Amino acid sequence: IQQAYKSFQQWGDKADDNLGNKEFYNILNNCKSKLKKIQEQIFSLKYLEDVNSSEICALLGISSQNYWVLMHRAKMQLRVCIEKNWITK
Repeated sequence: IQQAYKSFQQWGDKADDNLGNKEFYNILNNCKSKLKKIQEQIFSLKYLEDVNSSEICALLGISSQNYWVLMHRAKMQLRVCIEKNWITK
């Protein structure tokens, strides 16, 4: 969660003020549920369960290149969703 927090720091004071807020986690979970299943798995394994990328590739049977593409897309989709549903509130 700390790594995810670092990604969200650029959103400014609102992210700092509300990171512990239950509403944020509800929105994060809602946004994660909108990802493709494999994107949600990769994001959760990496940032919520702290599994390294090579282990994730082995667990899911994907290449390193595919991992990075899926992770990038997941992060971008989460960012848009969180900005739409939380930051603008």
